[in-house]
This record gives sequence, structure tokens and C-alpha cells, in this order.
Amino acid sequence: MIESLTCCRSGRVTGTPVGIPRHEFTASSYSSSNSKLNKFDRRGLFALTTTGTRATSHLFSSIRKRSASRIVMAAEAIASSDVVSGDMIFEPVLEEGVFRFDCSASDRQAAYPSLSFVNGKDRDTPISTRTRPSYTPTFQCVRGQQIVKLEFPAGTSLYGTGEVSGQLERTGKRIFTWNTDSWGYGTETTSLYQSHPWVLAVLPNGEALGVLADTTRRCEIDLRKESTIQFTAPSSYPVITFGPFTSPTAVLVSLSHAVGNLLDQAFSSSSAPRPCQVFMMSR
Repeated sequence: MIESLTCCRSGRVTGTPVGIPRHEFTASSYSSSNSKLNKFDRRGLFALTTTGTRATSHLFSSIRKRSASRIVMAAEAIASSDVVSGDMIFEPVLEEGVFRFDCSASDRQAAYPSLSFVNGKDRDTPISTRTRPSYTPTFQCVRGQQIVKLEFPAGTSLYGTGEVSGQLERTGKRIFTWNTDSWGYGTETTSLYQSHPWVLAVLPNGEALGVLADTTRRCEIDLRKESTIQFTAPSSYPVITFGPFTSPTAVLVSLSHAVGNLLDQAFSSSSAPRPCQVFMMSR
């Protein structure tokens, strides 16, 4: 046990153990090196202070980094717990080759009534068939938004997306189905007076498939990724696919059975298709 500490001329620090007489540690050596000791004390104090400050700074920096890392990990854990994804479940509806897709059975029950189908029961009532869908959408539900994605073979061209300006083919475009008063609209206007979350996909082999996101909410149709259709809108809404059928005409006829227009009659009563009606339905 050390009772006191003394710095000797040599710079060594010695102590006075308990029980040992103090006269063994003479004061003359301390007096003769008083000025050096003061310098040593100042240098030592500065070194100790600097070292302590650096150590403290390093400690707080380490604590901050760990805290930030934990906050990020907690945020990621919360975000990941809010994300639900997978393949959509399906049931055949309306007629042969038409399928309804939902994220889950509970989402199917939570979906709003259809304003797209003339008879809403046609969308909600399954039919008996052995046919299975050729393409199954995937979904991701994040913070109240439902993201639905369909991927097709490379070289697929995409059309439709409702009443919008621009060229007929919509491949590479991003459109929002949100009605606006679009007087004086131009080629870059992404939404006009009517909203139709509908896309017609023409496959490389000539077959075609139609996709309808049955929602009246603000919907993003993203066709910027090659041969991919992506819908994003508030949950929950079903996606209806028509086909694939042998041609775009067959897809539009099947669609007309759901939404109730006279396109099928136009084709059945005439040997030649009518371009204006095809244009309006595909846009």
C-alpha cells in the first residue's frame, strides 16, 4: 500500500510504503530538481490530459456509432416487419381464360366492390375450370401500398394504360391513373380525363394478355422495366388477367364481356375489324 508519491531526480516515481520511515526519502533530491520537476509535472499533466481527452472522444465516438447502428437495425427490423410479399392467389372468374388474383384470402374479402365490371358478381364469383394461369403476379405490401408485378418474356410490347397522351405503344412509360383537367395537354401529360388501370401485353409469339388493376384509387402503372408491368395503389385491390389468347382482338373481346361494351359485337358482325374501336379499347 503506497502512502505518498515522490518524483526523484532520475525521473523515477517512488512511494513511501506504510510503516517505512520518511527520512529514507530525502527532500534534498527533490529540492535540487524542483524546476525540472515542475516541467515534468506540466508535461505529464498535459500528456495525461491529452490522452484522457482522446480516450474520452474515442469512447463517445464509439458509443455514437453503436447507437446509430442499433437505430438503423431497429428501423430496418420495423420496416421489414411491415412488408408482406409473395405470389398472389388466384381463382377463375367470368369465363375460360380469365383469372382474379389477390394477395391473400383476407385481402380478397377486404377488396372494394368492382366499378369496372358491369356485373360485380362476375368478378367475385369463381367458376369451375381446370385451366391454370400462364402468368402469376407477385405482390409486395408496404405501408398501406400494394405493389403488383407481372413479368413476361423478353420482347413483349405493352399498350393501354387508359386515356393518356403520347404514342400508342406504352413500353417504357410510367403513368398515373388520376383524373385531371388537362386542357392544353401535351405529349408528356401522364393523365387526362379518364383513368383506366389497364395494360395490353403482346407477347413475342403473337399471343396477347390483358391486365386490369380493379381499383378506383390513385394508381401508378410502371412499364419502364423491360417486359414488366407494375401497379402500385393503396391496398387492397384485385388484379384480373384476360388470356393469354391467340390475338389482341381475342383479349379485347374477353374484356368487353366484363366491362360491357359492344366491341365483341363489332367484330362478330363484320369480317373486318374496326380500327377506331380497337384504338379506344387499347388506349
